[in-house]
Amino acid sequence: MNKTDIEKEIVSLLRDSSLAGSRREITLHAVLGEQGLGLDSLALTQFIVALENRFGIEFPETIWIERGQLKLQDLIDIIAEIPKPAVASVIQKHPQPAFDALPQGVTGTASAVREKGYLSLSLRILSHIVNSFIYLFYREDSFYILSFDLVNQPIPNYEAPESIVIVEASPDDISTVQQVWHPSQRNRKTRSFKDRLALGHTCYVARTNGTVAAIDWMASTEIFEPTTAIKVKFSHGSCYGFDLIEHPDYRGRAIGLAMLTYCLRRNKEDGFKTHYTIVHSDNEKMLLASIQLIGFKQIGQIITKRFFKRPYPGWKINNQSGAGRELTL
Repeated sequence: MNKTDIEKEIVSLLRDSSLAGSRREITLHAVLGEQGLGLDSLALTQFIVALENRFGIEFPETIWIERGQLKLQDLIDIIAEIPKPAVASVIQKHPQPAFDALPQGVTGTASAVREKGYLSLSLRILSHIVNSFIYLFYREDSFYILSFDLVNQPIPNYEAPESIVIVEASPDDISTVQQVWHPSQRNRKTRSFKDRLALGHTCYVARTNGTVAAIDWMASTEIFEPTTAIKVKFSHGSCYGFDLIEHPDYRGRAIGLAMLTYCLRRNKEDGFKTHYTIVHSDNEKMLLASIQLIGFKQIGQIITKRFFKRPYPGWKINNQSGAGRELTL
């Protein structure tokens, strides 16, 4: 499959997986988000899955995080450079047979394959038990530090659905905000909500028909992040977004994107120059949305190691390394 064929295949996949079959013109040098191809988080995820399935590949995390906003042409170039791209065609034309259909003497009998499957499952269970035991003594978490230039970067215009209204929360909103949290978390989250407002942090809520569909927090003074075990401080003109939560019943409607871009616009109006956030490396959905759709840039990484639950955080920002319980952005 040459590069021209790959380009045609990718454009076709984009139309079918994420653009509902639309025949509109596709610009290869457009970014994937609202200011380019117009994808939201769900459409982007569907497109990525379609690409990986079609070409039999798995994109490494670094492509989406370290290279910034990708264009469609970038994806074409990346896939064209992968050795033996025709493997995907073989996979699709010759799907993996069911256990009972496996020919004798080729990959073993069906029962042998089943036994291997049981062995594999047993090993995974054992691995999980061992990892859980080790987890009590040692744990390592990785986070990405992202930034958005409020002065020079255009802010995407992801709008919330018509029924959604985004406003700044007050202490009186606690009874409705509680709807977002799981019942087991409400007491702790309620205390945290009150404490954060008392410290001067800002909470935005997305309301609809008496329900809170999402909440998002913003801080412009120092804040302690328990997941990283770091007290984050901010230089003049900087602010920090954190703890975006969507109500389970309203996920998949791009409300999170609307909340993020609303906060960016508000922060710019308030005179801030840079908006920061920190995202766990496992939170692929948030990383994809922030970097590929909105335009955040990855500027650093935090590694927090815990020995017997005692944290030892360290970080690297713009090729400079540091360690300790305080970090100034």
